[in-house]
This record gives sequence, C-alpha cells and structure tokens, in this order.
Amino acid sequence: MTIFCAYASSISTVGDIFQNVNKERSSTGRSLHIWPENDVIGRPLLEPILDHIDNTEFVVCDLTRLNFNVVFEAGYAVGKNKRIACVLNSGTSNDSEKFKHIGLFDTLGYSSYQNTHELNAIIESVKDTKPLYTDFKQDTSNPVYMVELPTKVDCQTRIVSRIKAARLRYRSFNQTEHVRLSALSAIENVAKACGVVVPIAADHYKDPMIHNIRAAFVAGLAYSMNKPLLLITELTSTTPLDIRDVVSTFRELDDINPLVANFANQVVAAMQTDAPISDEEHPPLADLFFGDPMAENEMTTLGNYYLVTDEFLRVSRGEANVVVGRKGMGKTALFIRLRDKTRKDTRNIVLDLKPEGYQLKKLREDVFDILSDASVEHLIVAFWEYLLYTEIANKLIEKDEQKARFDHSIRDQFDELLTIKSKSALAEEGDFSERLYALVNEVSQSIKKLKLRGDSNRIQTANITEIIHRNHLPELKKSVINYLKQKDSLWILFDNIDKGWPIQGIDQTDAVILRSLIDATKKIKRDLNKNDIEAHSIVFVRNDVYEILIESSSDFGKEIKAQLDWSDEDLLKELIRKRITHREKIPFEAAWETHFDRLVQGEYSFDYIIHRSLMRPRNVIKILHSARSYAVNRRNSKITESDVLKSLKSYSIDVLEEADEEISDIEPQARGILYNFIGENQFFSYENLIAHLSAHFADQSDDLCKRVLSYLLYFGFFGVKNPYAEPRYIYDFSYNTKLMNAWISKNEQTVVYCLNPAFFDALETRN
Repeated sequence: MTIFCAYASSISTVGDIFQNVNKERSSTGRSLHIWPENDVIGRPLLEPILDHIDNTEFVVCDLTRLNFNVVFEAGYAVGKNKRIACVLNSGTSNDSEKFKHIGLFDTLGYSSYQNTHELNAIIESVKDTKPLYTDFKQDTSNPVYMVELPTKVDCQTRIVSRIKAARLRYRSFNQTEHVRLSALSAIENVAKACGVVVPIAADHYKDPMIHNIRAAFVAGLAYSMNKPLLLITELTSTTPLDIRDVVSTFRELDDINPLVANFANQVVAAMQTDAPISDEEHPPLADLFFGDPMAENEMTTLGNYYLVTDEFLRVSRGEANVVVGRKGMGKTALFIRLRDKTRKDTRNIVLDLKPEGYQLKKLREDVFDILSDASVEHLIVAFWEYLLYTEIANKLIEKDEQKARFDHSIRDQFDELLTIKSKSALAEEGDFSERLYALVNEVSQSIKKLKLRGDSNRIQTANITEIIHRNHLPELKKSVINYLKQKDSLWILFDNIDKGWPIQGIDQTDAVILRSLIDATKKIKRDLNKNDIEAHSIVFVRNDVYEILIESSSDFGKEIKAQLDWSDEDLLKELIRKRITHREKIPFEAAWETHFDRLVQGEYSFDYIIHRSLMRPRNVIKILHSARSYAVNRRNSKITESDVLKSLKSYSIDVLEEADEEISDIEPQARGILYNFIGENQFFSYENLIAHLSAHFADQSDDLCKRVLSYLLYFGFFGVKNPYAEPRYIYDFSYNTKLMNAWISKNEQTVVYCLNPAFFDALETRN
C-alpha cells in the first residue's frame, strides 16, 4: 500500500525533499506516490490522481505554497474517508500567513518540516489512519450548499436568483458573516447537502486566492461524495489545470441560467434518492443540533427553537418600525421568525426583502454628484416608493395567480393589476435583488441623460419627477391599494441594506439612502391606513448605522425602535436550552450536562463559554457547533473539556480576525493593531495601553490612539475594572458608551483596562 503525496510543483526544494523521502522509503512497505508521476498523456489529469487517492493508505498534502489542485485533492481525500496529513516546509518561503485568513488548515492541523529527515519522521508518525467523520444525514429542507464569492458581483446575484427560481433553499458560507471557513463546518455542510455551488473568483477580483483555496477544498469534498457540483467561473478566468473538465464557464450573465437549471435538476433528483447507508458506527453526538451561526442557514428549523423576547413581541404587534442591533445579535433571526409568523395567516401580504448593500453603489456614484441635495432626497424617496409598490404588486400576483382563475370576485381587479404591472420597466423574472439593480441602472441612465441636455451642473427637483412617474407609479399605486382592500394586512420587512457597509464608516449618502427608505415605507403605510388597510413596515439595521442616522437627521430619534442587545446570561441559557431540547420541558442544567462535561478549567462549562462569547448569540452557537464537531470526530459520547478548549482556540482566532476587520473598517491605519497584544498580560494601565497602541502608528498621535481605544472598548475587545470589582465590558454597561465613559471618568485613578477572554487563546495571553 502506498502513501499519496500532493504538493505544488512550483517549489523545487519541496519536490526534491519528497523525492528523497521516497528513495529512503523504497525498501519499506509504505512507499510514496508523488503527484508529478500522474501526468498521463491522453487522459484527463484529474482521473489518475483521484484513482491513486482512492487506493492509498493515507494522503500527505504539502501546503508550503497554496495550490488549487492540491487543496482540491485534500478535500477529495477527506470525502473519500482517507486520513490526511497536512505538512508545510518552514525552511523556505511559504503561505502560512494566509492560513489564519482561510481557516481550513488550523482546524485540520498541520506539521512543519525543513528537511528530508523531518518530513520522513512526520509521515512515519502517522499510525492512526481513522478518517474524519463525514456520514451526516442528508438535509432536504436546505438542499444546496454554496461558498459565496467575497465580492458581491452580478454573477453571484444571478446564481442565487436562479436557485431561488428553482424553489431550492440553500445554506452558505459568507465571508462578510464569517471571516474564516472551518474545515469541520465545510465537511458537515457538504455531507448534508444534495448539491453544492462553488463559484471560482476570477483573476481580476481583489485577492482571489483566499476564496479560491476554500472553493477548492469544498469542491473536492463534493466531488468525492458524488454530490451534484456546480463549479463555475468566468470564461476569461484562469482555470486550474487538473480540474478543467469539472468547471463550467460563462461569458454573459444569461449563460448562467442553463447551468443552474441543469444543476437544479440534479439536486431535485438527489433529494428523491435515498442516501447510501454507511457501515460506520453513528457517533452519539452526530445528530445533536444547535442551529447554524447564520440565521439565513436555519430558516426551516428556526421556528422549533426561536426564543421569543419582548423585542420580538413589540415588533410583531407593530409597535416598532426599526430593529437595531450589532452584528451577531439576532436581527436576521427576528426577521425570519416574524416573516414566518405573519405568513401563517394567508390573508396577510408579507414582503421579505433582503438586498445586498453593494447594489446601491451605482446609485451613489452616478446620482449624488449630479443632483442638488433636495433633489436627491426627493428622487430616492420616490425610488423606494416605486420599487416597494412594484414588489407589493409582484407578491399579490404571485399569491393570487391560481385563485384568480376560478374566483370571479377578484378576476377583474387581478387582471387590472397584472396589466399595469406589465407596463413597468422592471423585469418580472429574477428576484428582488435583480429588480433593484435594474431600477438603479434605469434611474442612473435617466439622470445622465438629463445632465447631458441640461444647462446647469445641478439638476433640480422639477426635472426628475418624470423619471419615476413615467413608470406609471400613480396607476400602480391606485391598483395596489384597491387590491389590498380584500386582504387583512401588509407587512414590509427590509433587511440587509447595510450589509457590507463599513462599521461606523458610512457617509451622508448612505444615510440619505436609508433614511429615504424609512420615509418611503412610512409614506406607503400612511397612504394605506387612509384607505383602511392595516400596514406595517420594519427596517433592520446595525446600531452603528442607526447612530449615524440620528446624528444626521434632527427628527430621526422619533422613530420607534426595538434594540437587540444581549446582556442577560439567563436569556442566553434559555436560547441554548431550547435548541438542545427542542421544546421539551427539561431544566437547562439537566439538558446541558447530558451533552457536555460539567467543568472547563474548574468553571461551569456553559459559563466558561459565555464569558468568551462577547455576549453575541451567534458566537455562542459557533463555539458549540465547533465543539460538537471535535467531539464527533473523536467519537466521544459527550462534549468534553478538551473538545470545548479546542473549539475556543479556533474560535478565538476567528473572533480576532473579525475584530481586526471591524477596527480597520473604521480606521484603516489600525489594521493589525490587535496583534500588538500577542503574549501580553490581561491587564493594562491607561498609560501602558496607550503606549502599546502608539507603537503601531508612525506619528504616535495621541488623538488617534484615544480614538482607537474608544473603538476597542465599543467592540468589547477591552473592558475596565477597579480593585473592588470584576472586569466589565460594553455589554455590562447595556451597550451604552456614555455610561461606560462616565464610569471610567469616575474611577480614573484606579481604572485598569482588561483584555476580553475571547481573545486569550489567539493572543496567547499571560494571566
């Protein structure tokens, strides 16, 4: 039996070392098969490589220079239940710095070598060839798994639109939500999927390598597990040689449609086929389910364990029109649960709108520099009003299309609505994101034409009314209102508009777009209420965006908001209890200790996790999900202290990366500043902390350091304490920065700044 070795041929030193190891091992019973020997003329390159992996004892993957083909083969080996050993040559230039951004290899684990002797010793040390667990039950409720492109481009929108058109739900890895992809998470998601979509980032995208290495691993998993796979890229992009026959390419966006249609047919067939039964013993914890850290990925299951809070009840009663919360606090979960609750009454019309913030970029670039301030607000409110009435019409038509064929009481009104809607410039095909983008393009082009034939540099309000009204807004509005009179109520739920916007870095144009959306929804609500139609509108935004709106709008503080902030540990306990027990009346401690060791480092295990979660539900779920993955791969009957500690170590790296991204979004000069605290103590005096921060900046500006410190406190990276109290973080001050600053001022002589335990593992903090 041979050991298959995959490595990038671009580094001759690595190839020489593998060749030397192979010569030394030729007399043993475990010789190497190195990948350059597979270049067989007249055959697809992929076929002989995978044949050798299928028949090998285990696989060695060299990651010294990250290579799409090698990582694809690593994913394939894992999916084929082969033990893999990842290695890296630390004696030459390597890509290890990229590992912390990618996230796959620190969860898989890797060993370093510098010479033939060290590599041979690593290979010889692999005695246990038990593979990672992959036999997860197929999930037909969310049949598609996708690794989304990091850049929100038109091809990504089109892929998602066509998957939705096939009425297929999907779960995804989204880099804006999770900065790193865990190998264990990728394995489970691919194993559960009935089909996998992996777009390859084209060469002209910014820093495509990080995404494409993740894509390679996921594609290899899917290929080995015989999952329908749509591995897709632009025709002009460089396609990795070994997998060229597996990749689908497109030149125009419309070329994507048949590719997704063919993929969707394969997924439907897979959903109707029973998954093969594995001979492997089913680990006790394999079916333990905490939900997904991304609420978008648990739409079909969220109703089983959603924790109803006072904020949810207020919103569901129509008492708030803005939901505010930090990233990971549960805004999208509330959005999904509210949508599902209101949809249960078929007399309700529910618009659940989730665009991507980037789609409004063109509007900003093409319109705001041309129009006067008054014209901008006039146009953007009209823009949203027209788009929303169009979406209401689409929803009414979709909902009553079958009913109108047989119900004479609504047929005339339905036909009138359909006729007026058909006059719209917006395409009826596609989803809301595509219609939004189409309207942005239309408005931008119209404004440019007015600009070209205008005498002044700034176009006034009177010149732009025709842009929206020529799309028959008055007719559409009248028809929609008449049709809604036979319905019970209208709910407009709007999420994601600020997705991808920099944290605390939005400008006045972003504020105008969001404020105009809220004004448009209120205007629609007033118009409908005048006609005795019950209407509700709720916009979901990040709290930093909301604060900018308040600062830029004197009357915006009058909006009725629901604030999603978690500072109560008991609430988080109940959230997790419901996910573990699925509505069963079992006390938290009993449910928890059924699945977890009671103590971690001498502290109650749940408390230990909570104190490292930044009090964000998403982080708690992420830690538990990862700990369960480690336990499953060890075939443990309970999640042990060791499993929790391993999970917290990888989570700590994740949360450090996220914090670095958040800080650099606000202050680009501060990128990487958190790494200055590697190997430091937990506690800092004010002077010592400022000195650490100033060491990062060339000019050592005190104002800049103070500003960055305020951001670090705001995000919970640092907390404060005095000699008489435990450390307190922003969530212990109810997320009120003014309250926290007042406490610091009052305790100025004794205050100590303390690093949050969430970052201890990543920064190797000394207690």
